[in-house]
Amino acid sequence: MFILLPVNWLKTMREIGYISSTIGVVSIITTIIGLCVAGFVEFGQNHDNVDYELAVPDPLTLIGAYTTFSFCFSVTCGTTTVTHDMKNPAHGPVVFLWACVVLFAVYLVVTVPSYLGWGQALLCYDNVSDAMNKDVWGYISFVSIVVLCATHYAVVLHPSCRAIEVLFGLEEGSVRAEKWGYWPTLFATSGLRSILVVLTAIVAITVPKFSFLVDLNSAITYCLLQMIFPPVFYMRLRYMAHKEFGDGEVMDRCGGAFGTWKSRAQTIVLICLMTLSVVASGITIYKTVTPAAVPEMCSLIEQ
Repeated sequence: MFILLPVNWLKTMREIGYISSTIGVVSIITTIIGLCVAGFVEFGQNHDNVDYELAVPDPLTLIGAYTTFSFCFSVTCGTTTVTHDMKNPAHGPVVFLWACVVLFAVYLVVTVPSYLGWGQALLCYDNVSDAMNKDVWGYISFVSIVVLCATHYAVVLHPSCRAIEVLFGLEEGSVRAEKWGYWPTLFATSGLRSILVVLTAIVAITVPKFSFLVDLNSAITYCLLQMIFPPVFYMRLRYMAHKEFGDGEVMDRCGGAFGTWKSRAQTIVLICLMTLSVVASGITIYKTVTPAAVPEMCSLIEQ
């Protein structure tokens, strides 16, 4: 809580970006090193007693795992805020593309040694840090994950922080902010942001399991943030552009003119993806609230 509060008092995504690009990147690298070393050490010491299972007996589990995995790519809630504070907003698409590539590479690098080290026993823990030994690599990874979560949390919550300032008429340049002055406005906006942090903390504390919280959040937000809002907003913007400019150069840059095969194919694909995301989200929620039986190996680990 005491780490999250001051980080979320930062006013712009650019300021948060400075922290994420320095402290956040260092914590990511440290986390990767800690998890990889711990996984390979565990594999070297205990690989004869580790169970591996490449096949998935329940296909529905794959859908739940996919939505949870894709939760780390849920940057759509912050893309507009990031683009707004960029020096060159036109570079946004390239930046987000490389961000997704780096995220995928990080998860791949961490997943392989973790599964080599603990195998199916990872099902017995909320997260891999619980499976790690309480040695130097375990503590390094734990501290790095905490710092990493703090910076990531600030990025994800920042659009909501900006929205609540607008809701109360305290955004930068507003009439109320100009009337109140700099310091009263700063204290008021920091208080509103602190309320959001407290509310999220209450949710995190009241949900009994970390994995349950992640799965439930990914099931709900994955559907809305990644596969519902962006296509709907995109199609709405295309409609507004067509209404304003008609068929022409502007529409060519926005997916083609209405009625063309390219435009129709694009619309059909977006509708299919939205339908698929709703189904996947429902399956993930079902699998989350009705979890599978605890593997037999977990009782042996607890002993």
